[in-house]
Amino acid sequence: MNIWIQPTNENKLHFINTLKCMKYSDNEVSILNEEDFTIPFVGNFGSVGNDIDVLTVVHHKLNFDEAYKSKEIFSLAENINIYFVCYDFLKEMKLYARRSKDILDITERGKLRNCID
Repeated sequence: MNIWIQPTNENKLHFINTLKCMKYSDNEVSILNEEDFTIPFVGNFGSVGNDIDVLTVVHHKLNFDEAYKSKEIFSLAENINIYFVCYDFLKEMKLYARRSKDILDITERGKLRNCID
């Protein structure tokens, strides 16, 4: 899972608290306290297959605030929402990554979207 966080230290604290709610220990998240989330940061937590990548920047041509404006919202419960980047923004992110698995993902998602539309 990839989590793109708006680059603020306030969001760093929210992220740390979220990890603690997910049963990560103080020791496991303590290294984050030293990080400055106002500058580009990429980190990885968890075990293989259940890992979480957290980023404050995806690519220098992609802006968090622009992505946030076009977000899609999934409501888990009252006052508990998960925000996702919209499909077009996700496609851009994957194209900028230039990894073969991302290109394949775009192709497969495109086929799926064509079936739904």
